Amino acid sequence: MNLGNLLLAILEQRTQTGYDLTNRTMPESGAWQASHQQVYRELGRMTEKGLVSHEIEAQDGKPDRKKYSITQGGERVLNLLRNESTCDILSIIRSPASVMLEIGSETYFKSYIEKLNQEITQLKEKLNAHQKEKGVFCDNFTLHVERDIDVRKAELKFAERSLSMITSSNIATENAA
Repeated sequence: MNLGNLLLAILEQRTQTGYDLTNRTMPESGAWQASHQQVYRELGRMTEKGLVSHEIEAQDGKPDRKKYSITQGGERVLNLLRNESTCDILSIIRSPASVMLEIGSETYFKSYIEKLNQEITQLKEKLNAHQKEKGVFCDNFTLHVERDIDVRKAELKFAERSLSMITSSNIATENAA
């Protein structure tokens, strides 16, 4: 999946500006974080392919803005994606932590464990704030944030086990010397 597919799904729901997509809708969905440049570049490509179109809206004292909407071509792509029945490709995990395990960096894993714990705490706070504000406990945003928490917990488990193994190996090496 890619950013373009997400933009199509969002634009299917309602017409939006690139600014709204980047600053409101996408952060609220929790599905993807993208810069203004990434969003506008992708909207440009999608316009060239006929998947989205835009209308220019004049603003007093400000630059004109483009309001994007999905085209019939974009709707066809979404329907094809919705009817995909197989997941042929799983993401390849290329992790700096895996490399650092091979190197045997105790310092890296101590720092990494601390960072992961901080991120898990921040994500839980973000989830709690969202649920209090919206009064919703099962929406797309909740599922995305819960997934992020679970991924970090799995990575934390890996980091803790790696640190334990490296520490044990270092102690064994010191005792043998």
